[in-house]
Amino acid sequence: MSISYELTKDDGVALMKYLWQRPERRHQERKENDTIAVAFAVVIWMLVSRASGSLGLLVALAIGLALLQSLPRLRENKGKKWVNSDGFQQWLGSRTVTIEDSGLRVVSTRGERLIYWASFSEVIEAETHLFLPFGMLEVVVIPARAFESPDTKVAFLAELKARQTAAQATQGIGEEAEA
Repeated sequence: MSISYELTKDDGVALMKYLWQRPERRHQERKENDTIAVAFAVVIWMLVSRASGSLGLLVALAIGLALLQSLPRLRENKGKKWVNSDGFQQWLGSRTVTIEDSGLRVVSTRGERLIYWASFSEVIEAETHLFLPFGMLEVVVIPARAFESPDTKVAFLAELKARQTAAQATQGIGEEAEA
């Protein structure tokens, strides 16, 4: 089963939103936010405390909270900047994704790649896209518009999940044999 589609800048924005919402990214983001907030609060507190004691601590905390609230906006702007960059242009264009026995074949303007079933960790279904993460930082992005009808999407997903489940079962059998 094959589907063909064009990736656009909107798909890049959707990818950025997906990547920022991944659980491991959120955990890392929380740690980064805490570190940034504490660092700014300490520096500001040190500067302001010389002037007025406890008022300095309150000012430092308020500024730290304001910085924490602005971080998501800063990340979104960074994502939009990436989508509008020249480097992103090579990511755009036509794609053909084919379900094969050994894996998912992705043919694009940049070349051809076979991604083995065992590489996929999950299938993420969003309202407007399918995200198929594999490896550490790679994702196959399939917009919903790639499917001719809802039935085509359901059939594609069923085949995809069946192949993925079969690969995981085979991998599990191989691991048991080694033990």
